[in-house]
Amino acid sequence: MSARLRSRLLAVVCAGLVADLLVQPIRALRDLQDTDFVNFMAASRILREGGCLYCAGAQRAATNVVLGGVPTGHVVAFVGPPMVAAAFSPLSLMDPHVALGLFLVVSLLGIGGAAWLIASRVLPGLSTPRRLALLAATAASAPAAWGLALGQSDPLLFCAVVGGIILCTRWPIVGGLLISVLLVKPQLILLVVVALIFGRNWRVLGGIALGAVGVAVSTVALMGWSRALDWPRFVASQYDLIASHSISVPLFFGTLVGSTTVTLAVSLLLYAIGVALLWRLRALLGDAATALALGLILTMTASPHLLAYDALFLTIPLAWLARSEWGPALMLALLMSAAYVVDSVAVPVTAWAEPLVLAGIATAVAAQGGRLGRTPALRPGMAT
Repeated sequence: MSARLRSRLLAVVCAGLVADLLVQPIRALRDLQDTDFVNFMAASRILREGGCLYCAGAQRAATNVVLGGVPTGHVVAFVGPPMVAAAFSPLSLMDPHVALGLFLVVSLLGIGGAAWLIASRVLPGLSTPRRLALLAATAASAPAAWGLALGQSDPLLFCAVVGGIILCTRWPIVGGLLISVLLVKPQLILLVVVALIFGRNWRVLGGIALGAVGVAVSTVALMGWSRALDWPRFVASQYDLIASHSISVPLFFGTLVGSTTVTLAVSLLLYAIGVALLWRLRALLGDAATALALGLILTMTASPHLLAYDALFLTIPLAWLARSEWGPALMLALLMSAAYVVDSVAVPVTAWAEPLVLAGIATAVAAQGGRLGRTPALRPGMAT
């Protein structure tokens, strides 16, 4: 295949991914009752009316009110912190379709803004076509588009994290505060904190700590002292290691043998391996952005609870990899979209293609970290 033909084929694939992302709001508005956005609206309504936020019955009743009695088989418990429910309060006062439309517009702007920051600040050494191709394959990947169709909050969290990475160089505390939004998704942050500690990024960690304090204080303020522990208790009761369309590597092994014990054992093993790798690569982790990229991919690989739409965050480690290995990074990004299609067709069979690609991305990023660790002259910062 000639280089020109390959370029044209790549352009068609990337254009298709972007087009798929842009049409997801139409799908979400058509199938409002099947979106996760309804659960955010219901939680906000419960909080505003002083009901039991972390009671399954109250959540189902509030969901029915939001939908106006329209039946739905898509029932997902709200397990976010109270501050997330509070953030949706203005939207919960609107018509659900109008609120979802506004939310999706902001979400698309968030993805676009984050992509622009990565292109201009993280990948300035790449040509414009290469930057566009990579960002189309990552930020507009098929699993990321699915998250938009569900009305998930990932696009906004992703934008905040990318903004935090860029700000870490000049205002590390502010950058850390933005990165702390990952506390809403614990499956993404654990080894990020470890990487920052090994890299002695104390001011970034200080910003994350401020975010954690904000979550704790807002929980007490919104729930009261007597019900402050309702959130973690409810999460523990609802936590399902056999999640729908999961891309978790530990869960893949656990479901092969039908054992949650295996899932947890593999998860703990991968976390331990991740900590060891980060310690070995600690010379690189003084750059907060590198610490974020490595910590994020290792956390995602070890997490026992990771859904397909969380793949949007793979944009960060893949962009880090693409600075010196654009071809492999692009190939892995495109493989993730292909794997999503394969696993979607295979449902309800356990997803296998996406966990395999996720493991491949982690291996490629770790290998690149090892090469940089052996070659001090090749250690540029990720953000400028």
